[in-house]
Amino acid sequence: MKRLALACLLMLPTLAAALPPAPADSLLWESEQAAIDSLNSYWRTLDADWYDPLTPELLDFGLDAARLDSLTAVGDVLIGRILSGRYVKTDFHPFGMMAFNRTEGLRPGASLEFVRPGPAPARLEIGAGYGIASERVVHEHGLDLPLAVARPRDDRGALKRRPWPWLSLRAEGGRATRAFGGELGRTWDMWAFLYGEEPSQFYEDEFWRAGLRLRPRPELALELGGGRHDERPRPVATCWTLFGEASDVDPNLQVPALTARELYAGLRWRRGRVEAGARMTWLRAAGDQVNAPWGATDALWHRRLRLDGAATLIDRWGTEYALKGVWRTADRRAPPQWQLFLGDYGTLRGFEARELAGDEGGLATLDVRLGADPFRALRVPLLKSFRLQPILFAEYGRALRAEGPGEPYGATGWRADVGFGFGKAIGLPGVGGNLRMYVARPVGPGMGDYSWRVTVGVE
Repeated sequence: MKRLALACLLMLPTLAAALPPAPADSLLWESEQAAIDSLNSYWRTLDADWYDPLTPELLDFGLDAARLDSLTAVGDVLIGRILSGRYVKTDFHPFGMMAFNRTEGLRPGASLEFVRPGPAPARLEIGAGYGIASERVVHEHGLDLPLAVARPRDDRGALKRRPWPWLSLRAEGGRATRAFGGELGRTWDMWAFLYGEEPSQFYEDEFWRAGLRLRPRPELALELGGGRHDERPRPVATCWTLFGEASDVDPNLQVPALTARELYAGLRWRRGRVEAGARMTWLRAAGDQVNAPWGATDALWHRRLRLDGAATLIDRWGTEYALKGVWRTADRRAPPQWQLFLGDYGTLRGFEARELAGDEGGLATLDVRLGADPFRALRVPLLKSFRLQPILFAEYGRALRAEGPGEPYGATGWRADVGFGFGKAIGLPGVGGNLRMYVARPVGPGMGDYSWRVTVGVE
């Protein structure tokens, strides 16, 4: 290969001299056969294994010169509009707000996204859905608007790295159905629709939030902002499921109605497959919480801190090591929708939803996703064609209660589990990701009465 590369370099002057003068328009269109003949004569001097004669068909784009020039002109205009910020790309997501839960029933919904491409793209998303059983409209909207772009240059004025927005305005608002008390995802929407099994609880949140994001470096971001929330309980609106019974649908935990003003400050660092962040939130609650079960008697400021981190490493054999952790603290008792809940898919996979609940606590998980397919290697019938990825995992969770009156919604203390599973990449429209099944077993003192537990979800 080195000899071949050296020969190509040495022959470049010869090739240039052999070609006839190029016309003013294009060498490709006017002297195509001459160029092919010159190249073919060169390749004939090489080993026959490397030789494959060029033909006019191999250089045929399917467009004549006039059409290609017209297409190029249109492309130049489009690129000019993009660079000047006058071009807006529109994407319609017909299932962007679709869901199913017991407080809304089936909720068809769509979203529309407007993006202004460029070094710092601006983005506006508008979404709306209608709960058929609850007869209520939900809507969520978000805006990400760059205000200033960093373009670092060297001494000669050339860009040293890709530009990035160092100052952005971020705003969102709407009326949404929020989930708590379990990990809610698209798969659980499906499970609720099929069998009525749903680990999450729901409340309605009419909200707005706005803030600034400062990024002194591409991997580091600081956020400051505030907002307002009007949170209200939601009753069960439907007991209908495709295969389950009405008795399988659990009642929905009724949260106290309250109005909360929010201030927040956050810091996030991300580089490649490693990230970490911290977020401090101050919430001043007022409203119907005078007689709330969690003991508030006046407008109070709640201070909450969240720390989280995640890292994914891949070895030379394609095995992934995914480590993640989160820790939350609070300075006082909180209403149920603000508490930490652990259990079920996405948290402690070996336990039911709301196994642990408290005002502070954390979770640490380690997933080892093997880069080999044992079923394919061993030629196991049927399973060898599924391309399943084996997974091993271990988890640890802990929850604590702050002082104050109020009903406990789960146990406190710590829990741990281990298990295995299998993953399969999927490409369904609007879903994507990986479909994964886990089999988990609680471990530790007092866990002898617990059995193996199976969960399925989309990540």
